[in-house]
Amino acid sequence: MKSAGSRAFQAVGDDKLVEIISNAQRRLLFIAPGVSKRVSDAIAELWRRLPGGVSVILDVDPNICRLGYLRSRNNEKTLPAQAEMA
Repeated sequence: MKSAGSRAFQAVGDDKLVEIISNAQRRLLFIAPGVSKRVSDAIAELWRRLPGGVSVILDVDPNICRLGYLRSRNNEKTLPAQAEMA
């Protein structure tokens, strides 16, 4: 996988997120305003594969939802923070 270079933050779609998550070998830190079902499934699988190696931080502030950040490109609803991960 290519490095993102000097960019600390970059926007990526679900396909790329699932690819990156699935290829994680040691640990994952996922920080986002929300998560789609596809991405949460990939995180859950990694959670099972790397016990203790996955951290998830979701900013589920109502203002984020009002701004529209909790919808994917195909307008699929994303999961709330209390979605089961394991």
